[in-house]
This record gives sequence, structure tokens and C-alpha cells, in this order.
Amino acid sequence: MRLGVTLGGSDTSGNFICELVGTPKRRDEIEEDDEYVFDTSRVCKKFTWNYEPELVGEICWDQVSEVHKLRSEILVSARWTGNVSRFMNHSCSGNVMWQPVEFEKGGQPSVRIAFFAKKHIPLLQELRYDYGMSLDTGEVDGNGNRIFRGKKVCFCGSENCRCSFE
Repeated sequence: MRLGVTLGGSDTSGNFICELVGTPKRRDEIEEDDEYVFDTSRVCKKFTWNYEPELVGEICWDQVSEVHKLRSEILVSARWTGNVSRFMNHSCSGNVMWQPVEFEKGGQPSVRIAFFAKKHIPLLQELRYDYGMSLDTGEVDGNGNRIFRGKKVCFCGSENCRCSFE
């Protein structure tokens, strides 16, 4: 059984929860048994980067074109170094989402991963986010989208459970 994270008080949708802390890695440095790897290249439920108006109670409209493309994938292992973010568990319908936060450090562009509440999170409710999936099955769904699956069986119990995650 994995550890989980809850809040000591309730949190409002859109609030910052924590930053991902760990050791940046290249794909060839990731150990197969490392269960604390955060990988931005995994396929997750789609959402528009930096535009989640329902978090602050605004009306969502379909004309948004701000889609964020990262310059490269981000791989972070929290196996040996990390913070509370390493203990957040998976859910196909999580109450937390991650966002890339870009900034300059020493005149160079840099990116960090921040976690935010997707909705109101009551006191002591476990914090969960979608770990995503990386294995392309080679199949397509009825809408022509590629179908991915994860390496592990999912038991999150959400209505939208995909039955697997990374």
C-alpha cells in the first residue's frame, strides 16, 4: 500500500498546493523500478494549459487557443529526494492537476512543475492526480484518437477510470 497525502484544512479550486521536488533525469537515467518518476510525456486527460476558468468560477468558452507546448519532456525522480508531492497517489479523475511554470533563472528559461487544486478539496480528502499513460496500443478509438494504456492496473474507482496508469 502506498502512502497518500491529505490537506489539514479544506482548499479552494485553483489554489497552489505544492511544487514537484526531485532530481531531474534523462530518459536513459530512469531506473525501471523507480515508482517516483514524474514524466510530462505521459498521456493524460486533456486540459488547456494555463486556462482552467472553472477553477475560479468563470464561464468556460470554446474559443481558447492557448495550448502550451513544453520545449522538451520533463523527467523528475523523487525516489531519493523529494517533498510531499511524491506521496500524491493516482486517480483517473484526480482533484489535483499539474501545470508547467516557466521563469528565467540566470537569464536562461527554466520550467518547474506546480500542483493546483482542480476543485474544492474537503478536509482530509486524499490529494490525487492523473499519472498518465505511455504505452501506445497501436489502436484508435471511435474519434480517431490513439489509445494508450499504462503499465499498472488502476483501482481508483472513479467513473472515468481507464483501468491502467503509468
